[in-house]
Amino acid sequence: PGSGCCTPSCNGTPCGASDGCSGTCALGSGCVNTAPRGYLDVIDVVASNVAGWAYDPDTPSLSIDIHFYVDGTAPGDFAGAASANLFRPDVNAAFGITGNHGFNWSIPAPYRSGTHTLYVFALDSAGGSNPQVDQSPMVFSY
Repeated sequence: PGSGCCTPSCNGTPCGASDGCSGTCALGSGCVNTAPRGYLDVIDVVASNVAGWAYDPDTPSLSIDIHFYVDGTAPGDFAGAASANLFRPDVNAAFGITGNHGFNWSIPAPYRSGTHTLYVFALDSAGGSNPQVDQSPMVFSY
């Protein structure tokens, strides 16, 4: 098999390495990609730090990448990236998953004055849509 396919026995169960794809198998079709989910917990202007969590339901034990945009969204206004690779036992317990899904990101110096809007996107492990996490966008001021 390969990306976008499932073995007949996969119907309705998570797909995995054994059948060569990720996602959730839909009856009579290939794997259906599920968008990542996440949450922007806080923007701490005193510490110039952003924190939250994100995971991809298609690969729940793996960490995913996070992209940050300030005062606008893609393709312009890219401000940085981080990996959601910090241990968050609260997230794992809430969703019944394992792995590391927390992220921290240091706000770059050019944005440490005035008022700005932060947009946070969780990157899909299968290359699908990259949604904003909950609570994004969020305005912050110095």
